[in-house]
Amino acid sequence: MIARFNEKLHIVEVWLTQSDQRDDALMASLPERYRDWNTHGYQPVLFRSGGRDLFEDTLALLKDWRMAEAARQMQEEKAAAQGG
Repeated sequence: MIARFNEKLHIVEVWLTQSDQRDDALMASLPERYRDWNTHGYQPVLFRSGGRDLFEDTLALLKDWRMAEAARQMQEEKAAAQGG
């Protein structure tokens, strides 16, 4: 686990590896750590490592965004052609 304090934003970035997430003692300790950080004015932000392929997931997301953008553009062109 890595905890990075961001003084400017008053947050604690908590980074958990897959191994950390399987550590029952560590996971059980998090709520108390969160309360402690909150009492000192910091909002914890949790990041968990995943077990999926980041490249493939990002590629799929970009394809979805591109398709949505193309559909939006088609609707705008259709509306413009109809005078509206």
